[in-house]
Amino acid sequence: VHPLDVIFERMNGADQLQFALIPLNPVRIVLALSGGRDSMAMLDVLSRLRADARQAIAGEVCAVYVHHGLSPNAAQWEEHCRKACEARGVGFESIRVQVRNTGEGIEAAARSARYRALADFALRGGYDVVMTAHHEDDRIETFLMQWMRGSGLEGLAAFPKTRSLEASAFVHGRRTPGTVLLLRPWIGVSRAEIDRYVHN
Repeated sequence: VHPLDVIFERMNGADQLQFALIPLNPVRIVLALSGGRDSMAMLDVLSRLRADARQAIAGEVCAVYVHHGLSPNAAQWEEHCRKACEARGVGFESIRVQVRNTGEGIEAAARSARYRALADFALRGGYDVVMTAHHEDDRIETFLMQWMRGSGLEGLAAFPKTRSLEASAFVHGRRTPGTVLLLRPWIGVSRAEIDRYVHN
């Protein structure tokens, strides 16, 4: 089986629970785009899926790069993402955030800032979901890290396919709270499958 077919099948709702969304499809998607292999593969798949007239899953797609300012290469990654989106006819936004380490560690603080920025952007723009390219191997790694830290069942159950993100946006001049759905459609896709897709 060609890796593209496998990944398309997974994106196109082979597991219908992944796309049991409100409102009904097609869904307006914010893709978290880092410029790394996994999110760039998902950008490519979403752009192809959106262009397929037979599908009714992906409506509007906007890729968002969150610029933390932590890496000296952040501006280069931002430009790389912008060019990749332009080449595929996908909307692109870059959001700059300030990472405040409040004792949780810089990585955790950056992750919190990133999800908050993505959720706020999605709520402000009327998007239905924030989509990330986390895959099966990420889930296993997270499970092992939580297990090594001695986490209980709650910690071991980390990394669900979907969860709600708290968000807030200015609507009619007032800051309005809300929630946005975070979706990880590749939780059942292995890193090897994504590697084969990228190679092909």
